[in-house]
Amino acid sequence: MTESITLHPYQHQAVEAISAGLAEGGRGQLPAARGSGKTLISVLAATRLVLAEGLLSVFVPSLALERDGARTGTEVS
Repeated sequence: MTESITLHPYQHQAVEAISAGLAEGGRGQLPAARGSGKTLISVLAATRLVLAEGLLSVFVPSLALERDGARTGTEVS
């Protein structure tokens, strides 16, 4: 699935930290600059927490963010 995606070191660290924190019942925010890969980071972190047959629901406040998330999700899967 994600073998073809090359992450920057900060993105890899973020995916690891977010996955671990959420797996332990935590919550948080991902403040980062525009174009830094926030959507990619969040999609990769979320997919680590969903079983192979699982369903992932994502809620966003705008259609632009929905399109961005859908495009990134398609690239990752």
